[in-house]
Amino acid sequence: MSLLAGVVSPLDAGGGDDPDFCLLHVEPFETFSAPGDVEDPRFSIDWCESGGAVVPSGFCPTGGAYRLDPADRLAARLASAEACGRIRITFLASSLFDTWSRLEIGPATADCTGPVVRTEFIEVSKGACLAFEVDYEIPEAHVGEDLLVRWVHGGGAGVLLVDQIAFEAMSCCDPPAHGCCEVGSGGCDDADIEACVCAIDPYCCETAWDAICIDAIAAGGCGACESDCLTAFETDFGDDYVPGGPCAAFPELFETCTG
Repeated sequence: MSLLAGVVSPLDAGGGDDPDFCLLHVEPFETFSAPGDVEDPRFSIDWCESGGAVVPSGFCPTGGAYRLDPADRLAARLASAEACGRIRITFLASSLFDTWSRLEIGPATADCTGPVVRTEFIEVSKGACLAFEVDYEIPEAHVGEDLLVRWVHGGGAGVLLVDQIAFEAMSCCDPPAHGCCEVGSGGCDDADIEACVCAIDPYCCETAWDAICIDAIAAGGCGACESDCLTAFETDFGDDYVPGGPCAAFPELFETCTG
């Protein structure tokens, strides 16, 4: 496994608007309980803190920030429903003194640990607030695996403050397809049914696939959804008396019994 090392390139604030990337998540550290884990149909982010804490302000004029003292580290484990081809990480960093801090990237193994495939050094000092960007093309051997991103204080005298951490991705931006008989994001996993329903109601592809879209499958002649409900039920009790009738005798077939 090769190890790549370099220095993260500072950017003008607000960089990173490539249309091929989609924004997954931004962590602004606005509360003392931050960072919070993220669950999304497309991806999940689990944070691991080793030392460090949210502070109300830093050198960057954004409010809260995450403070890393010597030996502290902050890690994020990213898992995606669809295999991502590239990940872009942007963040703000500031420090009064040199910290020799670094950003480590590689596949996640257990929890927030794993081998380091790429290291980028974060050079910032003298109270400057700089925006950084790392564009990471996931090696073919690790495509589909969870990704680990770590901010590691390098042991210098300064305190490193990081803020506005953003994760963008390529090739894994769309939520996974869901069944046409299930509610979910726009569209469904059967191209013929999807085209038929969306010709009737474009909302079903443009916005969300809701219960109305599911009803339109049969109503519009686009197909059919199987039902778990029996269309008919037949039995013969003969001359036996059954208290409560069929509903009480076969409770697994009826949601409620009244009367």
